[in-house]
Amino acid sequence: MNKNQLILFLILFLFSCQIEDSSIKIIDAYTELYNAIEYKYKECGNKPETTIILPNQVSRNALKLCTLQILRLECPFYEYPISCYDIYWNIFTK
Repeated sequence: MNKNQLILFLILFLFSCQIEDSSIKIIDAYTELYNAIEYKYKECGNKPETTIILPNQVSRNALKLCTLQILRLECPFYEYPISCYDIYWNIFTK
């Protein structure tokens, strides 16, 4: 492969790469989060008094981590795990 072919290949490769949107629809995010909270509430009999209000752009990975950490918490369930605050990370980094 000569130099020109290599450059052409690299250009085509770079333009074909697409960045995947890692955000999730807000209604799906609320559904997933509140299903985890309600499951833990039924298991423990209590839940935090405050509710989580999600931003418009929620990272799928941050939401998954939050819901998994909620499900893994031991009873009593009085506060959200610290990983749930990663949901707001994109707001502060923009």
